[in-house]
Amino acid sequence: MQINKLLTISLLALTPILAQGAIYKWVDEDGNVQYSAEKPQNADAEKIRVTTQPPVDRSTYNRPGKDDAKTDDSSAAEAKGDKDKTPAEKRKDAAKKAESDKLKKEMCDEARQTLATIENNARVRIEDSQGNVNYLSEAEVAARKKSEQERVNKYCK
Repeated sequence: MQINKLLTISLLALTPILAQGAIYKWVDEDGNVQYSAEKPQNADAEKIRVTTQPPVDRSTYNRPGKDDAKTDDSSAAEAKGDKDKTPAEKRKDAAKKAESDKLKKEMCDEARQTLATIENNARVRIEDSQGNVNYLSEAEVAARKKSEQERVNKYCK
């Protein structure tokens, strides 16, 4: 009895695989490539394996009830993987990354320029918020040089 149930369940599970039709490809007398669900009698046909998958929804329209979890909240966008993001979200992320990269490059250039100025000048002067010019001591120059080197290491990766 158990074997009959197991055999019946197995056959039912295999039915979709067995029901899948075959696609044949061959070249006709005129040299044209032909495709058909039926194997031709007068030509040597190659059986093609076709895998079917449901179409990917690339729509940016948020249909009611489609996915209530989708919001414009950036934390929700970060929680899901890139493959789950809509094209609009991907463009937004790419724009943020480009802006971040641009800002990072500007900070890198500024840090390198400031470090080069400190290293190439014997006396380093700075101007305070009131317009007064002050010269840095050796200890202040060393501390400033160290902080600029840290900025270079941080932004110029």
